[in-house]
Amino acid sequence: MSDGATTATVAVHLERSPLAARTARKALMYLLGDGPSVAFVRDAILLTSELVSNALMHTSGELDLEAAYRSRPDRLLVEVSDESTIMPAVVEAPRPPSRSGGLGLQLVEDVASAWGAGVHAHGGKTVWFEMAAG
Repeated sequence: MSDGATTATVAVHLERSPLAARTARKALMYLLGDGPSVAFVRDAILLTSELVSNALMHTSGELDLEAAYRSRPDRLLVEVSDESTIMPAVVEAPRPPSRSGGLGLQLVEDVASAWGAGVHAHGGKTVWFEMAAG
């Protein structure tokens, strides 16, 4: 018997520009549609923006976004791939008031159900997070 759950995916090549995070947010909003709660969508969009912004700030080269959403219960996996093999690290030191930028991976660690990163055999890496309802 089917549980009525659906799975949807999206994959987007992101141009290296100030609009990359916006493009990623729009793709995620399209993927999630009106399925999950507003809070779930808000958190997912925020974390996706952080991953894309970090990739833009700390890497060079190509960027790709892949995401998969499964309903009932809401479950989301978001992956941002880049050409760097340098692994990300959570910086827990307080930011100086004059420093611009987001909260980065500390926010991802605090909000996501799980997150991580892996280097590809052909070069580059993927940083991912997962969110689950409840």
